[in-house]
Amino acid sequence: MNPSQINNAIERLKAIVGPSAYISISMTSDHGLVRGVVYPLGILSGGAIYAERCETFESAFEQLNAKWAEERSKYHVESIRKMALEVIDHTHRKGECTAADLRKKFSADEIAFFGSDALTVASEMAGGTAFFILPEPTKIAA
Repeated sequence: MNPSQINNAIERLKAIVGPSAYISISMTSDHGLVRGVVYPLGILSGGAIYAERCETFESAFEQLNAKWAEERSKYHVESIRKMALEVIDHTHRKGECTAADLRKKFSADEIAFFGSDALTVASEMAGGTAFFILPEPTKIAA
């Protein structure tokens, strides 16, 4: 794989892992073996998925994708649950939850990625109550 192909593979993997993911792939001095790592919730947020001692970049990406398929629900469930609790909390305290409220703890990309599922989980947690994430008001240019 050339550098452009490696970058494209990283971007494809990030698109399925989520917007907070940090992905690194490198060749080691250990017989030229390739290793990769995915931090699904970001490099400082704990938890990682590794591909070690791979012969090629392709095999490292294959390992990372396979391991992500096994681990995905654990990481997504955690992120969705955290967002659902924030939606419930803001709605309880203010009577509504806005995208701006959620951006205090989540990026706009995370809200777009997990928001719909978070609303479903919030509704389940609250016995069927409907929840919404209100968008930003549209600014009219003068």
